[in-house]
Amino acid sequence: MGIYNICYACDNGYIEPLLVSIASVLNNANRDEKFLFHILDGGLSDINKAYIESLTENVNYIPVNDEDFSCCPLLKDSNEQFKAYHVTIPTYYRFKLPELLYETDKILYLDCDVIVRGSLKELYETNLENKAAALVTDADSKEQAERLSLKEYYNAGIMLINLDYWRKNDISAKLFKFAVDFKDIILWQDQDIINCVLNNSIEKLSNNWNYQYFAYENPNLEELTNSTILHLCGRFKPFVIPFEHPVYDCYYHYLSLTPMKNKILEYKLKGKGKFLENNIGGKITKMLLYATDKNLQMLYKIFDDLYAYVTRTKKTIDAETDVKIHKVYEAIDNLKDSM
Repeated sequence: MGIYNICYACDNGYIEPLLVSIASVLNNANRDEKFLFHILDGGLSDINKAYIESLTENVNYIPVNDEDFSCCPLLKDSNEQFKAYHVTIPTYYRFKLPELLYETDKILYLDCDVIVRGSLKELYETNLENKAAALVTDADSKEQAERLSLKEYYNAGIMLINLDYWRKNDISAKLFKFAVDFKDIILWQDQDIINCVLNNSIEKLSNNWNYQYFAYENPNLEELTNSTILHLCGRFKPFVIPFEHPVYDCYYHYLSLTPMKNKILEYKLKGKGKFLENNIGGKITKMLLYATDKNLQMLYKIFDDLYAYVTRTKKTIDAETDVKIHKVYEAIDNLKDSM
C-alpha cells in the first residue's frame, strides 16, 4: 500500500485544532496505513511546527503567500455585520494545490476543525475517474443550491481531490476567475466557488465522511455516533465557545494526545454548568444568510449584540441565553413568513 497524502491549510491562529485533527488521523489508522501530511503554511511559527512534528515526522510544509489570494472575497470583509466571522484566507490555499504539489495526483484535503474517528482507507481509495473531487453534501444543501441555481450543494471541508484532473482541466484558473467575475453572488467563500465550478464533476460521498453536527437543526444521532469524520463546522467549536457537550468530549480526547493538552482544563472550567439545550448551529447559519436581506438587519443587530455579550462575558451559550436566541429566531421566521 502506498502513502496517503493528507492536506491541511493553516496559520498560527488554528494550530490547536490542526494538532487535534492530525492526532485523530494517526490514532485511528490501521497499522499498514502511512501518511504524508502536507501543510499549506500561512506563516506557522517554529514552536507550532515543533508541536506538529511531535506528532509525526512525515510532514511537508508548503509556504503560501496570502497576496496570491487577494482577489478572493471573505464574508468577514463584505459587511460590518460579518466582521466576527471565523473563516480567513487560508481557506483558499487549496486552489493552488495542483501547482504546489505538482508530482501528486490525488490528495485528501481536511479542514482543521475535523476529527477523524476511523480508518481513511475506504475514503482515500474512492474512484475519482473523470471526477474533479469527492465531497459530502452540505447540511444546508437544498437552500444553498437554490441560491446558486445548482442541483446540489456540497460541503468543502473534506475533499478528496483528483489533482491530475485539475491540471488537465485548468481548474485552478477557473476557481480564481470565478472569484473575480462573480464576487457579488459569493456568500460562503471558497465553498460557493468550488460548488459552482466543480458541480458537474463531483463524486458524492455519504455523510459518514463529513458529519456536520452543529450545522444541522435536527442532527441524526445514529449518524453522529457512526460517522468516521466529524466536522465541527460553524461557530460552535470547543476552542471558541466552551460548554458541556459529548461532541466536545470527543475533541478533548484527541486534544489530550497533543502538546496542547493543558488547554482541556481551561475549556472545561469555562464550560462547566453551561449547556446547549438545543442544537442551534444550523439556525445560526441560516440566520446569517437571511440577514443579508435589508428587511432583517434590525433582527440581525439584536442577535449580534446578544452574541457579542455572550462571547465577551460568559464565553459560552447557557440555557438562559439559548432561550433568548430562540426568541430572535422565532421573530425572523415570523418575518420571513410575512414577506
